[in-house]
Amino acid sequence: MHIRRNNLIILLITFLICQQICSGQEKASQPSNKTDTQQLSEEQLKINRDALLENKSEQIRIQAATLILADESEAARKIILETLKKEKNAPARMAVCKALSKTRTEKKTIKNKDDFVIPLLSILITSNDTAEVKLAAEALLIFDYSQIADKIELVAKAPSSPINARLNAIYALRLQPDMRATIELIKLVDDPDTQVSASASKALQSLGIFVGEEAEIREKIIEELESKGEEKFLRERLIQQELNKDKLEEKIDFWRERYLALLDNNYNSITEDTSRGRFLSELLNERESAVRLWALDKVDKWRAGPGPKPNMLTEVGHSLIKLISDENEEVRLKTAKLLPLIGELDTAGPLAEQFKTETNQDVKSELLAALGWACYYSFLQNASIKIPPELKKQTLKWAEEYLADADSNKARVGAEVIRKLLEHDGLSEGEVSRYLGLLAKRYTEQKKEQADELCSELLVAMARLCGQSVYKEKAAEIFRPLFEEALQSKTDSLREASVDGLIYINKSSALQRLRRDFIKDQNPGIRKKIIELAESVGGKDDLVWLSEKIGTNAESNSAWQAMLKIFKRSDVETLEKWLVRLDAKLKEGKLSEEQMLSLLETAEGKVAAEKKTKMLRDIELKMARLYKKNGDYERAAKYYGAVLNINSGQDKREKESILAELLEVYLRWPKIEQAKELINNRLLEEDLSADSQLINTIDFYFGNPPAGNDPNSLVESLSQLQIPEKRPKWTEQIQKWSAQFNKPQDTVRD
Repeated sequence: MHIRRNNLIILLITFLICQQICSGQEKASQPSNKTDTQQLSEEQLKINRDALLENKSEQIRIQAATLILADESEAARKIILETLKKEKNAPARMAVCKALSKTRTEKKTIKNKDDFVIPLLSILITSNDTAEVKLAAEALLIFDYSQIADKIELVAKAPSSPINARLNAIYALRLQPDMRATIELIKLVDDPDTQVSASASKALQSLGIFVGEEAEIREKIIEELESKGEEKFLRERLIQQELNKDKLEEKIDFWRERYLALLDNNYNSITEDTSRGRFLSELLNERESAVRLWALDKVDKWRAGPGPKPNMLTEVGHSLIKLISDENEEVRLKTAKLLPLIGELDTAGPLAEQFKTETNQDVKSELLAALGWACYYSFLQNASIKIPPELKKQTLKWAEEYLADADSNKARVGAEVIRKLLEHDGLSEGEVSRYLGLLAKRYTEQKKEQADELCSELLVAMARLCGQSVYKEKAAEIFRPLFEEALQSKTDSLREASVDGLIYINKSSALQRLRRDFIKDQNPGIRKKIIELAESVGGKDDLVWLSEKIGTNAESNSAWQAMLKIFKRSDVETLEKWLVRLDAKLKEGKLSEEQMLSLLETAEGKVAAEKKTKMLRDIELKMARLYKKNGDYERAAKYYGAVLNINSGQDKREKESILAELLEVYLRWPKIEQAKELINNRLLEEDLSADSQLINTIDFYFGNPPAGNDPNSLVESLSQLQIPEKRPKWTEQIQKWSAQFNKPQDTVRD
């Protein structure tokens, strides 16, 4: 077999030499197209050669092959041709084949491309790797069929050729968009070798051509093709290929969906984290990109789910790192977006390497964003993964290039990466000033161009540096004038970002500045920020404008919460004044009872601490009455009791009134025993006549008893009170109530 294969290669080379000789003296007299133009340095050429031959990443191998192929020097061409001869390095040969095919799809010219005819045909003849053969056949499409027809047909027809070589040549003929290649396939259906015949027939069927059983039919098909001409043939073939492609894609989609649905079922049945991680890790390494994308989506959802996930990085971390250089752009993009969400993972090195070679600009931007996060995590105080300071500085340089890019999306990524890396220490004073200045410069440039969206995002980055960076004082010095200026903008997002910046710099001074002109700003986000700022550092001067929002709009509750925080920081005199003002709002219905109670609770603690007895009594009486009104009888009773225990010089009539209110609480709670005890204690002091407030309270209860309460039980309970001396007026009341409810009365006990 090896002898037959080598003889065929020699025959092909001889054929090529003869063809060149027979092309005539005209070609020989022309100057050579060879060029010694060196585009890559020797060192760069060596780096790319090593990457082509040894790198484990397919994408990097292809990029290396593409760079070497683009170099027009003899040294570069020699590397490519020698690689195609390396039978034991199929990955490198396949990368060269893909690089050659890219020149066709990208419509790039290859000088002296005839150099590749024999090496590519040699792969068809010698290789048993189906994937490698297919790529070599596709690479041959860089030639017009007339340039390679004799050679491919020679391999396909020669009975002495190895059968595998003949079948590979048939595959190459099937790919060729030329009528002559199709006619050659039709002729091969009559080949004595059944494998060749079957392969040719199958290739024709894939092109939508059915040749039948009889040789005469095939001859007629050839005649019909030749009569149509090349143009009509190609048009019909294009239509047929589109139909075949659509049908194939439908089948692929159907089976892909079925497979992914099966994966869903299997994944959902796994409840233990370690097993789940191993399952996903295996699928993250699947050959089919749709499966890898499915697994990435599951990792993302697992990450976002509830509860801690201690095993996530252990199980899927290594697989995620490998996907940074995945051959599929969508996989690389999704991986780059996912990595910052995963957290601390040793990705900085792989991200940087992929960033250097990445060609898809969307993916490259996400890689830089992810690299910024990786550097950020590594500089956290408790980080377990550390990166060299040099990589941080290199990342900053890349971010600087992105910040200066005309593409606003790139500038946005650059600004965000600079922000992250300037949050931590490690830069000189000069470097800090330089990068902060670059942010300010790009903002100023964009402002002149009225690019408000990017300006807003740059302001946001600058604002956060004023609040979270170790260099926030320097950031505040540079950015404060920009924030002040942006406050006057008509663009909401610019004003809002500038408000954040001023707040980060100094909350108190920001509040003084903002409450003067912006508490009625048209942007609700800005109004919300000022209210929150007042809640944090506001004083009694802010209570007025905050109170104007109570009960009037959607900001009422947040304004009230801010007022409560201020009240907690205020003195008793301020509280006393505002209790009166807010009591009026309570009566107007602009303040709820729950809100008033929250204020009274705050005031109660402060007043009690300062031992202002009269004010404390008034506050607790208001609380008791509000709790009673709300039906919270337990708290109402507690505060009525507290009021009665305060010796603040209340007169007898006032005390009687409070006792009557407490009695009403007991009756409606209901706590009949406590009501009975209250009456008993009062009777020990004096007789109770019909005009007593306590008697009136009981009368009102009998006239309006709560649902489920039996007045008879109260009458019976009250009639059993043991009074040490005669109480004729009380006895008369008991008799009256007994008659009212038709209950026979025992003699009132002495």
